[in-house]
Amino acid sequence: MKIQIESVSIELMKLLRENEEYAVHSCFESGFNIKVDEFLCFVGNRQNTKLPYGILLKEQYIPSLLELVDGRKISFVWNKEKGQLETKGIEIQLREGKGFSNFLKQRPHSMSKSYFDLLKNNIDLNLKTGLGFSLSQLVRKDDTRIDRLCSSFQSKEKDFIRIALLKWIGYGLGLTPSGDDFLVGILFVNRICPILGQEFLEELEELIKERKYTTDISIHYYMSAFQNCYNDALLDMYQALIEIDEKSLEKSIEKVLQFGHTSGSDMIAGIFLGLHTLKSCK
Repeated sequence: MKIQIESVSIELMKLLRENEEYAVHSCFESGFNIKVDEFLCFVGNRQNTKLPYGILLKEQYIPSLLELVDGRKISFVWNKEKGQLETKGIEIQLREGKGFSNFLKQRPHSMSKSYFDLLKNNIDLNLKTGLGFSLSQLVRKDDTRIDRLCSSFQSKEKDFIRIALLKWIGYGLGLTPSGDDFLVGILFVNRICPILGQEFLEELEELIKERKYTTDISIHYYMSAFQNCYNDALLDMYQALIEIDEKSLEKSIEKVLQFGHTSGSDMIAGIFLGLHTLKSCK
């Protein structure tokens, strides 16, 4: 089976090495993950979202491809000369696909403290999350875990930061627990305009690299965020905030909210708290 792709992550292409084996890690209705170094490369089509280190396929290929992959121990090999990932009976041709980048490059702008109000005015504050509270409850810090987490952002005490983070890493159900999506949203805001101290970032990265507090898929999104790579819906949100483009912001929010069962709303919650923290900075 030969498969022409729609597009491929530029960041992924830089990791692929000649004759290296990349094992299938997990399968879903919309595609599958292969393990590439410390990342999980999603091969498929999840609402046309361009995911970090991902390969976007045309939807028509997915059912037949999954029949060949699901339930089998398979590893793909990178054939650099042919520009394809291949295994017995499957050739995924990357060369003709369009390249995309998930790297969020910070750009100079002066309106960052107004971003919270812009987001607030374009979202339902009663939006329910998998965290057990709405957005309006979040910024009121009704939960002591939230207050402790916010206090750890600029803390110099690693033990305090570690305790605060372990209340969130891996918290909740699903392939990407709610607490992880929440923290990734906060990391996204930190990339727009720093709100997190070096000690916080170092401790979070250390905990994630221990690989024992959450799922492999959540770890992938953390590792992508540490490389400043985010899905295209978040990149579109950043662009909309910079340009104060409310229509584009609404579209990006809508796309984020489609992620998983509560993944999108949990990520929005992290962004909401992060932007609230940014606005509160003197």
